[in-house]
Amino acid sequence: MAPAPVGDDLVDIATELYALAPDAFVAARNARAATIADAPLAARVRALRKPLMAAWIVNLFVRERAAELDQALELAAALRTAQAELDAQALSTLGRQRRALIRSLADQAMQVAAAHGAQVTAGAAAAVEETLNAAMFDPAAAAAVASGRLIRSLDAGADAGAAEVADAVAGPLPVLAGRALGGGAGANATQKDATSADTISAGATPSDATPSDGVSPAADEMRARRERKAAERALRAARDALTQAAEAHAKAVRRSRAARQRLDELAAQEAQLRDDLDRVSQARRRAGAEADQLDIESLRLAAQQTAARERLDAALRATAEES
Repeated sequence: MAPAPVGDDLVDIATELYALAPDAFVAARNARAATIADAPLAARVRALRKPLMAAWIVNLFVRERAAELDQALELAAALRTAQAELDAQALSTLGRQRRALIRSLADQAMQVAAAHGAQVTAGAAAAVEETLNAAMFDPAAAAAVASGRLIRSLDAGADAGAAEVADAVAGPLPVLAGRALGGGAGANATQKDATSADTISAGATPSDATPSDGVSPAADEMRARRERKAAERALRAARDALTQAAEAHAKAVRRSRAARQRLDELAAQEAQLRDDLDRVSQARRRAGAEADQLDIESLRLAAQQTAARERLDAALRATAEES
């Protein structure tokens, strides 16, 4: 039995396995476990659960479209930070943008799955959108999605907390969600660093440990600067969206007025045509009545002609007899 390559661990192996199609997962998992010399690690690999279809689609999307997903999750984090300072109208605009972004991401995920020959049911597609929706609202769900190791879909409305979200992920889930947002499927090294930073031995004292959130002040400052920039981008995007919406509304108003004017013109034409039709109908009725009278007169005159001819014939016969 060949030993596992140096540096292999559960996160790397799980990331590799959860990129496979669900119907190939079990065989690949068992074969991979058989190559691992470390018995505890091999047991943990064999215990990995087969992903549901929606989870596999999200994992595949994370692997192949990491840049798009990272950008969306960073924007979501910025929106969560910035929304406390926004008014109701701006929040409504951002809400519409967020829903549109989720639909766009879900559509892209469906396209990636279709490119891999997957037959996606309506239920799986809805679960993919729900999972991405959860990632937009909850940092723990965002970290779970960015890990690329989902086992099942996530519920945006469940508010289950980090423990239940972690249960939907194979292997450790980094509690430092801010780091997980930066690397998608390529963030495994970051996730392992985060896991080790958060795992402090029971005998350690606060002075022995790193800061309580596991991030250095420099990293804190960098993350804060990144979040501020993301928030500024979100606000600019919101203003641009408002301007576009106002322009679209003004254009719609102009088109509506033009349509109403055209409707009024057609209504006037219709009224004129109806008047013309009435006049033509009346003229037709008068012409019909006149034609009927002329037919009657023609019949009467034809009868008179017949009678006159008969009298003429009688007179001619009488003259012939006298002569």
